[in-house]
Amino acid sequence: MLKSVKAPDGTPGPNDLSGWMSIAANLHSSIPNWEQISNTPRLQPQHGLRHSPIKSVVLTNGDVDHIGGLISLREGHRFTIWASKSVLQQLRSNEIFGVLNTNLVRLCEILPSRAFSPLPNLSMVSFVVPGKVPLYQETGNIRDVRRSGRTVGVHIQIASKRLSYVPGC
Repeated sequence: MLKSVKAPDGTPGPNDLSGWMSIAANLHSSIPNWEQISNTPRLQPQHGLRHSPIKSVVLTNGDVDHIGGLISLREGHRFTIWASKSVLQQLRSNEIFGVLNTNLVRLCEILPSRAFSPLPNLSMVSFVVPGKVPLYQETGNIRDVRRSGRTVGVHIQIASKRLSYVPGC
């Protein structure tokens, strides 16, 4: 999770992210991020029971542990999902993700080596890394790990601070 950064007096600073973002939507109860949400009051509903301060989710692959938590975020608030073309196709083709209200949830494609901004003042650039098809899509004994675009890492920049994230799959 990345959080909003405020000045000491509480006003938005130059690094204000104006919300929260999750890399991967592993937000269900069996995943450690869920503990972070349940133990952090700022990540809990602020404006009614079906609100979340999470404004953006960046999906780095289509594994169940990356996309499953989207179902928990579907509770009637606006947020944006950023993902590769193949992951967005997975979401669109699986009926369970029909619970994501298209009037509230925006799907945005991320392209390798192109900057995108999932939150104000936050810049990310994705890059293709080796990865396999999600387990639920494997057929037979296929364990093909290659740079197909199914899995991406991201370089993250907020002002002069930088971080890179690569999923372990």
